[in-house]
Amino acid sequence: MKSDKILFTVMAILFGIIGISILVFYKEYIGCGVIPFAIAVFFLLLLKTTNEVDEDRQTNQLIQKEDQSQLEILNKQYWSVADTAIPEEAEDLWLHPDDKKYYYGSFMFCWDTGKDLCFFDCEPVDNYPISRKLNLEIKKIPKNKIKYFKVEGDLINETKISGGGGGGSSISGALVGGIVAGGVGAIIGSRKGIDPIKSEFITHDNRKIVFCFENQNNKIESYHFIYDNAIKVFNDLIPNKNYDLIKVQERKTKQSQKKTSTIKKSESYTDNLRELAKLRDEGIITDEEFNEKKNIILRKIT
Repeated sequence: MKSDKILFTVMAILFGIIGISILVFYKEYIGCGVIPFAIAVFFLLLLKTTNEVDEDRQTNQLIQKEDQSQLEILNKQYWSVADTAIPEEAEDLWLHPDDKKYYYGSFMFCWDTGKDLCFFDCEPVDNYPISRKLNLEIKKIPKNKIKYFKVEGDLINETKISGGGGGGSSISGALVGGIVAGGVGAIIGSRKGIDPIKSEFITHDNRKIVFCFENQNNKIESYHFIYDNAIKVFNDLIPNKNYDLIKVQERKTKQSQKKTSTIKKSESYTDNLRELAKLRDEGIITDEEFNEKKNIILRKIT
């Protein structure tokens, strides 16, 4: 870049001198003097453009240095907090790409305090925008605010079969076989080999863990984690918040409530029958009235 500047400067000066010389010493060729001046202007424009490009490059280098310096500061700030705040038993949970609140490659540290489930963001600082404030807050989610965690997506196993092609006839093989062994050789030589059949077992894992909770503003919020590690961590830390188990428990509770309600109704009907029998025995109602009321109650039970 520096050598280009020197070259353009020298050429501009040179053609400028040539133009002046023609104007001074060769006035009869004054028209030709315009050409060296035009060339000199061209080199001056090249010099100007080169200077602008060089200035832009230097500015970008300064910005990159400043950004890198800020990233290093952010990194130190982050790990100074993380090293003291995150316990050794904390698990790392990788965020699923579907969770748009975070940058690709982000994860969270997660640990249990007994009362709360704690999360601490760990986003890739190298990709972190300088204008965005680094999140150094520990998110403490009370366990009674956790709604559930559940699996979404499918694990699909696929068997891909390839090969088995070939066979048929080969013209070149027939020619060679015919030359060597005549007509029979031509028939045999024309046969192509069959490709061996190969099978490949392919797994497509589209599963993710959705962790749903109620935030400080009493609004439902969720994190989406990659399945592999998250399912183990949550089953260990909060097994009672497994969505499938919650639904099973809800069904059992409804069945139990229904059964209890049926028993209570049955007991109520039995008490009614006893009361009717007492009224009949005391002569307050007739046998016909007793039987009529009894049948009504029995129909309700059945």
